[in-house]
Amino acid sequence: MKILFYDTETTGIPSSLGRRSENLERYPWLLQISAILYTEDSTELKNIDYYVERKNMRIDNSYIHGITPEILEKKGKPIGYVIKKFEEICSEADLIVCHNYAFDSTIVRTELKRNKIPDFLSKKPSFCTMTECSWLSRGISLQNLHYEIYGKRFDNHHNSLYDTKATADCFFGMIKNGWLEKKNGTYHFNRPKNAIESIHEPDLDIDNSKFYNAFSIINESQKNIFLTGKAGTGKTTFLKYLRQKTSKYSITLTFTGAAAINAGGQTINSFFQLDHRPFLPDDSSLDKEKIYSFLRYTTNKREILNKLEIIIIDEISMVKADTIDAIDKILRIFRKKDMPFGGVQMIFIGDLFQLPPIQGPEWNVVSEFYDSHYFFDAKIIHKLIESSNLVRIELDKVYRQKEIEFIDILNRIRVGNHSIDDLNRLNQNKIGIENLNNLLSENHILLTTTNAKINTINYKKLAEIDSPEVQFNGLSEGVFPADLKVAPQLLKLKIGAQVMLLKNTGRNYNGKIGKVVKIADDFIEVIFDDDNAPIKVGLVVWENIKYTYNKEKHLIDENVVGTYVQFPLKLAWAITVHKSQGLTFNKVIADVSKAFSVGQVYVALSRCTSLSNLKLIGALQKEDIKIDQRVVIFSKNQTPDVIIKGYLNEGKIDTLYGIFKALLFDTKVDEVFKILQSAVHSKNDIFSAVFMDSLQEYIHKHTYYQQSVINLIKGSSELANGGTNNDKDTNNSSLLKNYLEELIEAILPLSAKLKSISEGLKMLKNEDLRFSPMKPKIDRHLEFCIEVYREKYTEFANVDKELKDLMAKWFL
Repeated sequence: MKILFYDTETTGIPSSLGRRSENLERYPWLLQISAILYTEDSTELKNIDYYVERKNMRIDNSYIHGITPEILEKKGKPIGYVIKKFEEICSEADLIVCHNYAFDSTIVRTELKRNKIPDFLSKKPSFCTMTECSWLSRGISLQNLHYEIYGKRFDNHHNSLYDTKATADCFFGMIKNGWLEKKNGTYHFNRPKNAIESIHEPDLDIDNSKFYNAFSIINESQKNIFLTGKAGTGKTTFLKYLRQKTSKYSITLTFTGAAAINAGGQTINSFFQLDHRPFLPDDSSLDKEKIYSFLRYTTNKREILNKLEIIIIDEISMVKADTIDAIDKILRIFRKKDMPFGGVQMIFIGDLFQLPPIQGPEWNVVSEFYDSHYFFDAKIIHKLIESSNLVRIELDKVYRQKEIEFIDILNRIRVGNHSIDDLNRLNQNKIGIENLNNLLSENHILLTTTNAKINTINYKKLAEIDSPEVQFNGLSEGVFPADLKVAPQLLKLKIGAQVMLLKNTGRNYNGKIGKVVKIADDFIEVIFDDDNAPIKVGLVVWENIKYTYNKEKHLIDENVVGTYVQFPLKLAWAITVHKSQGLTFNKVIADVSKAFSVGQVYVALSRCTSLSNLKLIGALQKEDIKIDQRVVIFSKNQTPDVIIKGYLNEGKIDTLYGIFKALLFDTKVDEVFKILQSAVHSKNDIFSAVFMDSLQEYIHKHTYYQQSVINLIKGSSELANGGTNNDKDTNNSSLLKNYLEELIEAILPLSAKLKSISEGLKMLKNEDLRFSPMKPKIDRHLEFCIEVYREKYTEFANVDKELKDLMAKWFL
């Protein structure tokens, strides 16, 4: 068998992987492709490495892979020639391997389509080292996989040739370690006996611009986001996509334990170690003086807080305002940054029209400080809104329901604009209580408001089945509290029992209803709705994750502190409306005529995929549908698309400035000025605060450093001129004095130059040329400033070296 490894470098990231679009402009352009052909024993046979000729192409991500228009002009080959060479080496391969095959294959197929070349890639068996290694870490990077196998990173990452070699090294290393085995002409990971289903990457709808706007703002800016949407608009899909695709250090937090397990995160209270009590704005336990005693975070937890770039909070509709303010205070203090959430980018996800925060007796006290218990009335959220630092995006494309009539009715009920006609149409589906038992026997599920009722119905229906009862006890290891267990500790089943699937497995989704047809020791066969053949449901392992900081890898790790093994099933003739949030059912009986909470009716009705399969117990009255007008008012203000596009542009440039600043302090001179010029030309804001402050900060740093050294030298000189007791001391003091004078001579001229540059920058800053039509003049100022700064920067580096050399002479 011959195995081909390849990698690409491009102008960016595709909007979506795995979904096709006829609009080829949505996709990035290929800039470099490398491929290496090996035998199965890792002997290299041949390789190719080509840059692609691109005329006048803007490359905004050059800072990642280092490919510039100049390189492509000098080394690039015509795209037709590059594809031909790649096809030739592909034709010899029996298997194609990439790290993130979905990405690289999308890039290649797009170029084939642009150039009207038949798709030769799809005919070859493929293997993805990223998705197949999800058991190590979700969306594991090539660098991290290489580290897992060899204990070290590789050089020249983001050059496609070196990345290709690293992918091959990882692949053959996994074979050597026994992680891979060959079956049916391709390779597979060796998994545990009761292995969990493979992790499926979620796709985003290619035509849903709001998905991509939200993802791009998160990845390319520091703006905080509130992502909302009607039931069934893909909020959960977006969360999974974000967790897998973002390059930022992130954690996911939720309000409830079950949701935390499903989302692969922790609860808010668990992560921040907060008591289940209200936190008032003047709560003394969160003061700087007392917080370290109140929250005894480990060193590892503090390192996580300092490294964090994103916190995702799911189920935001259930999170209280005082909790959000407490998080803000904690992050400010522990990160030592007096800015919203300590500079962490916050992503709030949820539908405020669904289940609200639980309002207990403590609200009598909390209400004196907050307008409502919703997250948007937190003090810090008010400040974010006032400073235009909370982008609000509402997903509006419904995927759960397809019937326009049903979608329209649900939309009106959601915001309280429903009519008598809407209620009449829903009440046409009313059934009598005498029909309930028959419908429950036909794969309908009852959604009601109390646990007592659902337990009574489920065990009554189970007892009606004339077959032996089988019980399965869940197995816990490590730390796995009862409230985190998605599946019951004691699962009671019979042949014919109606069950609900509790975890996505293959094409079957969490919440799907079916009937048990066979029970074995290590699997249960279930026929789900619309399936003719039974599906084997095996044991599943749920993980309780705690976040830790890995100093060696400089990463935030998801550590499994406990596991729970059980069949992902529960009796499902009835469940509570509360537990149904986020789930989808084909056939629903809604018992909500006595709904007591805001959003309950909407949640219950919107779980069903079609109006014809929705049944109601009792007629729905107008007063049964409870809406909070504060939510209605807050939800009306969404961020316009034109503003979002502006934020995206600013975000890209601010990212360049951030890279410029980081490189500057690492003294990587050549890279610094490429990034700086790219950033300034993109925004044409040489006179902006960001640009000026970056230069001033660096100048002030050197001025302070050099003045400190001068003061130290003067003090040392006086000490050296003090009394001496012998000739040896006198000689040493004289030698020291000469060295110190040398240092001063080296520093003082540079200090004068620094002062001159600083004053010149202040003068330029005061000239308001940003909006002048004299663009040539602005460009000349730009080039002048960059060149002068480049020259002085080199002097800084040289003098610093002289200082270090001279000081080394003395101390040695």
